[in-house]
Amino acid sequence: MNAFFILFIAAGAVILLWMMKARRPGTALLSAAFGAAALLAANLLSAFIPLSMPLNTFTLFVSAIGGIPGVILLHLMFAIF
Repeated sequence: MNAFFILFIAAGAVILLWMMKARRPGTALLSAAFGAAALLAANLLSAFIPLSMPLNTFTLFVSAIGGIPGVILLHLMFAIF
C-alpha cells in the first residue's frame, strides 16, 4: 500500500513539472481550481453518491495536481481500496 502512494506522489510530481513546463502558469492554476471545485462538488454530492472521500492534504494535492481527472482517479482509488 505504501508503494502505491509513493507511485501516486511521484506521478503527481512528474505531472506538476510537465504542467509548469508545457503550459502557462495561469492555465495550471485554472486546472487546480477546477480540481478543487470538483473535489468540493464530490463532497457535497456524497449524500447522494455511496462513495465519500475524506478532505485531507493528500486528496487536495491530487485534485490540485490532476484537476478533474485527478478527482476521478481519487474516486476510483477509494472505490478499489
